[in-house]
Amino acid sequence: MKSRNNKKTARNKNEPLPAHYERYREIIRGFTMMSDTFMRNVLKKRECAEYVIRVIMGQKNIRIESVAIQQDH
Repeated sequence: MKSRNNKKTARNKNEPLPAHYERYREIIRGFTMMSDTFMRNVLKKRECAEYVIRVIMGQKNIRIESVAIQQDH
């Protein structure tokens, strides 16, 4: 089972808030459209998933009825 408390992002109580935000900014800068974390959050919304699929498939008439995102166990 994977822990959701990632040591890279967990805030140390002694860490100033601006330093914590900067650490998050650096992590987010490393995301690409193929990053698992980024894609899971983008594709949660049906409209976003529909747009991505339309671009990949090159078809403007594709409709997505529902979205089911992979779950970590």
